[in-house]
Amino acid sequence: MKDLLNSLKKSFRDKEYRHGYVDEFLNANIATQIKVLREQRGWSQKELAKRAGMLQPRISILENVDYSSWSISALRKIAEAFDLTLCVSFESFGRRVQDIFSLKRENLERPSFDEDDFFEQTIENVEARTDREAYQKLPTEIASEIAITLRSNLIDQQNNVITIGRANGSAYYYDDARSAANG
Repeated sequence: MKDLLNSLKKSFRDKEYRHGYVDEFLNANIATQIKVLREQRGWSQKELAKRAGMLQPRISILENVDYSSWSISALRKIAEAFDLTLCVSFESFGRRVQDIFSLKRENLERPSFDEDDFFEQTIENVEARTDREAYQKLPTEIASEIAITLRSNLIDQQNNVITIGRANGSAYYYDDARSAANG
């Protein structure tokens, strides 16, 4: 593995090579994750297609590691079918190489919303309250918890305002003068 890493470090000095390599990895990674998520749930391609509002041949194409014509719209449908969120981000090449070396089935699996421990634990804490208002406050409480974590761990002090999420039409943000607030 060390030899492969050293080889990639040398080869990635060529801009065309590194972009081509990571583009192929991206295609394979998306297709593989779709298949892994489908199998994790015990679904056939036909079942995923039904849940995503697509036809089975389309799912077969999306699970092909050689496919490269991804659309955000199609990926959103797939994410919704799995009851997941779609995350698209720009990454450094160093980060992408780490992703290449950590490509394993278990790293591609994700729990659906109903199986996500984060929300089960948070809801359990709120279930002790019996009034309806407590449940209505839940999205704000979650956003505030996330905001506090982001503030302490991830936010660059150079930024003045950072939007961290939206719920019920309101933006939750931080700036230097306020803690988590509704915008």
